[in-house]
Amino acid sequence: MHITPNSFDTGNTLFGKPNVFDLGKPNQPTQTNRFIFLALNNLVLTRPNWRFTPEEYTHSQGYAVVTSFRIEEDGEVLGKVSIDYKGKGYKIIVRNDRIDAKRERGVGYCTEDPSKAELRIRKFFFRLAKDERIEKAHKAASEVIARQARDKSWALNNTRGHFMEWAQDFVNTNTKQYMAEFPKASEWFDKWVDAKAQHAVTETMQTLFDNDKSILVVLDGTQYIVKAEEEIKAYTDETLPYELRGSIGMLKLVQDKQMISDVGCRVDSTTFVLFPVQQDKETA
Repeated sequence: MHITPNSFDTGNTLFGKPNVFDLGKPNQPTQTNRFIFLALNNLVLTRPNWRFTPEEYTHSQGYAVVTSFRIEEDGEVLGKVSIDYKGKGYKIIVRNDRIDAKRERGVGYCTEDPSKAELRIRKFFFRLAKDERIEKAHKAASEVIARQARDKSWALNNTRGHFMEWAQDFVNTNTKQYMAEFPKASEWFDKWVDAKAQHAVTETMQTLFDNDKSILVVLDGTQYIVKAEEEIKAYTDETLPYELRGSIGMLKLVQDKQMISDVGCRVDSTTFVLFPVQQDKETA
């Protein structure tokens, strides 16, 4: 079967189904690549809770021919199916993190057989399990905390450099006199003090996180998945421990990638890293 990106049959299209999002291009009707249609048609009909959204297309005979679909369930991306050039010709490529993790070379599952592509989708496209969700959240949290630590370290050094520019030794023992003598330095004093405090928070958080001493919380629908050291537990709003509820409540009030001293870090709207001492506040 010779695969090309711009081939289509006007009688075979995924569009018009309630779970398939149309490109909606004016004066240019949308069609589905023939091989994408063969791989996805049964899934569109039997997975009404899945959403199929075009991502890439080509032009042929006055049509926009979709060559790539993103598949989602309840807002969570399950994977992507596309027509791409691999090796000596075009192939159907099925991709998500699970499939990529099993590939020793390259990414995605490549095939010329739409039925095999459909089977691969049925086998590997499903919502993240608790351990996968925690692993993904751990990676995102690690990146945010490491970046925050670098940023705060830079801010500390930058503000300290401005404040201590004139006389480091004198400042250490005569801060007020120093600021009176050099008014420009006073503009940086509060910033330097704040930078020191924020740097201390991020440095402590990174140490705790890197040593699995912090608490990782992932909000998954109506439940909270909590990883404390090596133990993973799931809670509801009613069963979530009071000390965790209070910390999460405070972090929900700040923006993504922000930290609160003695509370934790908001990675995003569903991922939080808490200081371990928060669990002991009520019993201390």
